[in-house]
Amino acid sequence: QQQQQQQQNFMKQPVVHEKLPPMLKEHQRDVQNLVANGQRGPNNMGQVLNDNVARQKHPLLSQPGGGGDTAIDNSNNNVQAQQYAHAEQVIAVNGNNNDAVNQVRGDNSQRKKVNLALVVCGERTDEVVAFYNSIKLFSRSDNVDVMLYVWADEAALDFLGRMFVGPFDNGMLKVTVILSPVQFPKDDAHNVKWRTLFKECASQRLFLPTLLPTVDRIIYFDVDAFLFTSVIELWNIFDNFNSEHTSTMVAESTSKDTWYPRFSEHPFYGDFGLNSGVMHMHLERMRTKKTVNQLTSIAVEYKDHIVWGDQDILNIYFSKHPEELLEMPCNWNYRPDLCMYGIKCPLKDMPRYDETRGPPSLDIVGSVKVIHGNRRVFHNDETTKTAKINVQPMFRSLFALMTSLSSADLTDERIDQFTIALDDSLPCNAVAYEFAASLKQAIKS
Repeated sequence: QQQQQQQQNFMKQPVVHEKLPPMLKEHQRDVQNLVANGQRGPNNMGQVLNDNVARQKHPLLSQPGGGGDTAIDNSNNNVQAQQYAHAEQVIAVNGNNNDAVNQVRGDNSQRKKVNLALVVCGERTDEVVAFYNSIKLFSRSDNVDVMLYVWADEAALDFLGRMFVGPFDNGMLKVTVILSPVQFPKDDAHNVKWRTLFKECASQRLFLPTLLPTVDRIIYFDVDAFLFTSVIELWNIFDNFNSEHTSTMVAESTSKDTWYPRFSEHPFYGDFGLNSGVMHMHLERMRTKKTVNQLTSIAVEYKDHIVWGDQDILNIYFSKHPEELLEMPCNWNYRPDLCMYGIKCPLKDMPRYDETRGPPSLDIVGSVKVIHGNRRVFHNDETTKTAKINVQPMFRSLFALMTSLSSADLTDERIDQFTIALDDSLPCNAVAYEFAASLKQAIKS
């Protein structure tokens, strides 16, 4: 009874994280006010908030590999739809009455099931919002169930538990978020400080094969990344795996004038090393190969030579097992490093995956598939204490657009706004027009 009373009090009291960006503060207040007043209607994250929400358990925690404690009370079956701009109909489902959804849902026999993973620690929950929005934008017409597994520290779990109060379901795309606390081996087990190996909690990805024992495949993303294509297009890359492949990654660079060839004190993959910000993972094969044990051994052996944490460990591993890696073109993990020192990933020459034609082919004009804002370019501005080269207005503007995204807001005119004020003298800003074209195409598709 005491726990239920605390839960009711929590849902009635607007609690705002003061360090959040203004958009997220406003959104959180809206969520709390809707629940406190017992109102119904989709918030700008596309979920239904009604009196059932107060009966959910909080926070949304799960055991590794489990389904989570996210079920909504089914006593009040309800389907509510709202017409969004651009003739987009978003149907949010609460309960088991799916007749209305089934009218628009695709053939279940052809329905894809996709698993995605994020890890977030510290004040980076706005990046989770951008990632979530990107799924909804680029996959809203896909006949797909997306399971988004998020491992987070206590503070992030608290906020995300308030944000994700139920699955998003528009009749075609369904996104279910499963939150779990970060989990690492004890540091003293191998004298490796896993949680702070590089960016806080980033090395969690190394343990996904054991954290998700019933999941066969998943795509991992650094939290400072978001999609620029359909989740199905990303998932179909698994179809290109041969019998040995366990992972995909892109090269760290296309030039030898970069970190791994110049400074690395440990083995690395290929000529340029790998960037681990986007990574397809065949978890079943990794469990068979006992990959986690091998990664742990590498961390112990090379602990005095590792600079970039888990990315270095993965580079060492795939230098020893190159047959396990399917290397992807740079447009599948597009970072500021690929344009800030000059264009090192010329999009017009990049291959594009086309499921009707099989593997990537160079005769099709490519486009960006995933945006990865490393170097904190989503947040840096002229007031940030960082190297000037790490201030990239194009990436920051694009992130602001994706974070505040709602269907009604996204018009061609608004997309154009983020390119107008950019200084063409910065190489990365030239790529903005390619990004704007991709966004416009996503609206029309």
